[in-house]
Amino acid sequence: RTLSNHSIHYLNSVISQNCQGHTMSQWQFFVRLLATTLTLTLLGSKGANGDVINLNLDLTHSSTKCFGGTTRILSLLNNQFPGPTLSANVGDTIRVRLSNMSPDLSTALHFHGLHMKEEPYQDGQVAATQCTLPPYQNQTYEFVAREPGTHYWHLHSSLQRTDGAAGPLIINDPQDPLKDKYEEEEILFLVDWYHTSGLERRVGLDSVPFVWVGNPGVFLINGKGPIASDNVACNNEYGTKTYKFIEGKTYRLRIINGASLVAMNFAIGGHNLTIVEADGTIVNPVTVPNLDISPGQRYSVLLKAGSAGTYEMSTTMRARPPKETIQGLATVIIGDDADENVIKPIHPEWNNYEAPYGNTFEKTITTQTVPEDVKTKVLDAKPDLSYVVLGTQNARSSDGKLRWAVNNITQQFEKVPIITHVYNVAKKQGRWGNDTDLGGTYFDLPTEPGFSWNYTFEHNATNYPPGSKDVSNSGIPVIKAVKGQLIQIVLQNLRALNSVPELHSWHLHGHYFWQVGQGFGNYDPKIHDKDFNLVNPVRRDTLTIWPISWVAIRFIADNPGVWGFHCHMSSHLVMGMGIQIVTSPDMLPPPPDAATSCFANSLASAAEDVPTTSGGISNWPGRMLFAIVLNLAAASLLGVV
Repeated sequence: RTLSNHSIHYLNSVISQNCQGHTMSQWQFFVRLLATTLTLTLLGSKGANGDVINLNLDLTHSSTKCFGGTTRILSLLNNQFPGPTLSANVGDTIRVRLSNMSPDLSTALHFHGLHMKEEPYQDGQVAATQCTLPPYQNQTYEFVAREPGTHYWHLHSSLQRTDGAAGPLIINDPQDPLKDKYEEEEILFLVDWYHTSGLERRVGLDSVPFVWVGNPGVFLINGKGPIASDNVACNNEYGTKTYKFIEGKTYRLRIINGASLVAMNFAIGGHNLTIVEADGTIVNPVTVPNLDISPGQRYSVLLKAGSAGTYEMSTTMRARPPKETIQGLATVIIGDDADENVIKPIHPEWNNYEAPYGNTFEKTITTQTVPEDVKTKVLDAKPDLSYVVLGTQNARSSDGKLRWAVNNITQQFEKVPIITHVYNVAKKQGRWGNDTDLGGTYFDLPTEPGFSWNYTFEHNATNYPPGSKDVSNSGIPVIKAVKGQLIQIVLQNLRALNSVPELHSWHLHGHYFWQVGQGFGNYDPKIHDKDFNLVNPVRRDTLTIWPISWVAIRFIADNPGVWGFHCHMSSHLVMGMGIQIVTSPDMLPPPPDAATSCFANSLASAAEDVPTTSGGISNWPGRMLFAIVLNLAAASLLGVV
């Protein structure tokens, strides 16, 4: 962990005393050095280079009839929609206390885009890194902000984030190379909003016969949009928002797609957008008239406000056939007064993936600065582990439910969190390797699909790919990695069971990846690998697989823990479309209470926080007191007191 300069100077002074011929004996030196090291570990491990940012979040329910006229249940944090913006600087310690005041929801909180290095129990992935937080319980997440850029936080259980429990997360970097490129910034949080709650939609997904969630009712920008209501109060709270820009001024728009299902196209009439950041990575500037952005992705774009007038800001649907016009709307006014002549943007058709869209667009986004060690260890290196992952859809034999599967395994969690299980296995066996047997319902992810097929073929339910007629394996598909190994994954897209070509967005927890290749049709390593971008591919954490396409990524498993890699479309995730990257659990500290006993968790006192720190003393007063006692004991041994 990072230590402050003062702490490092203090440690150096202890060592130098012995090196410069002082009278401290070897025994005294050892005791003093041990006490000093433990003190710095206790007091210098978090927030040493920054502030402590405290945020209390209360999860509660409310309802509204402003969307479609029927009662819509909302799950909100601090009764805000979207939730409050969490902002910090690189090096700050973020401490979030989540109070679950829902009488019937268990939950967890994920900080999308933050890697939780050395803090794997803070990732907030239900059943993977922690038990769910039960009703009327509290939990404190504490971690260091290390990844600068535009991110967001959301609940990570079932379809809960689709009911409003999500918000922006901005990590500012004092050395941000973009800081002199703009004068003001706006955060634009995009969602696809359904007129039914996540719980209602989840029931349909788990039903036999299957009931699909369908298209959303409306798109919202920062919780507001064309809600089509005659109610004045509804329009004031949720109606279309107006943004005032100043002519000639350059704005940084931080655009976050917090949607549950839909990839969107974003545009502002009469203006181009210059892409400068993707998922926290500074990219080579690319100017576009409109921007495709998938669920979980974030972009920063620079916009120079044009001449005085009124302009439409809007979002439209991508890769899903709309039965009716669905869009998000806002108004941008440049100058003092609104103009009746509203300048509207041009959006692509929902199924237009030809240049400059689709895979062509993906190739234009490149990283501005690629470190030398990445070139040698990632781009020019041969992967230690390589996978081709195929997502298929079919009924599960055990219960008839329609599921998504990856290489014919549909993800279904066990009661004990994965991180606890793999830690115990590694501890019991005294080792960890790619061949470690995890037992239970854990499956080694096959390195390739169990069959070859023309994935572009327009099939139907009777001639779906051979070998995937039935999802026979339900459990936890894992990639077992040893810290430092280079992993390559190629995601191959396939039509759904009804032959509809789907778009998927996949998010990797705990890491950035380098998106080295993408293309239309069937991935063939003999043909496509030679065209990989091994010079400056985009580094990000959430990708788009366009319909009937493939994407190749590489990353180093340098973060011990359990990290989900899954489709970020909520419906697809709960239907089983995900895997887990398990890296060197033998290097982890013991799991805390929140990850060890879900039963005990549910019976914890409502007045107490459920600890989720990585073991040891989890509060600053306790750390301070223990450090004082430790140093007094050391001083006593040295004969000082």
